[in-house]
Amino acid sequence: MIDTAHRAIGLITGAMTSIREYLSLLRTEGELVVSGSFPTPAIEDAADAEILACAISGKAEVIVTGDKTLLDLGSLEKTPIRSPRQLWQQLAGIEGPETPK
Repeated sequence: MIDTAHRAIGLITGAMTSIREYLSLLRTEGELVVSGSFPTPAIEDAADAEILACAISGKAEVIVTGDKTLLDLGSLEKTPIRSPRQLWQQLAGIEGPETPK
């Protein structure tokens, strides 16, 4: 039981370190974009529309999603919309069946 508790504490400590590192990265590399100060794109899902509007307002280089409806758009205001696999293939220089040219 004590070993299990020690392992759990180790996992939590490791997770907290990862969270701190991620938050630090967001603080140094992220950009705060305030929602509502720009027009929302015409997307049916309100939650998606707000996130896309923030991406456009923040001048995102690419939007990465697994949402098929968004992927079918291909791009929004010249910002490409890619799946994680498509982005990885693009960055790795690998052409695959779902990588747009």
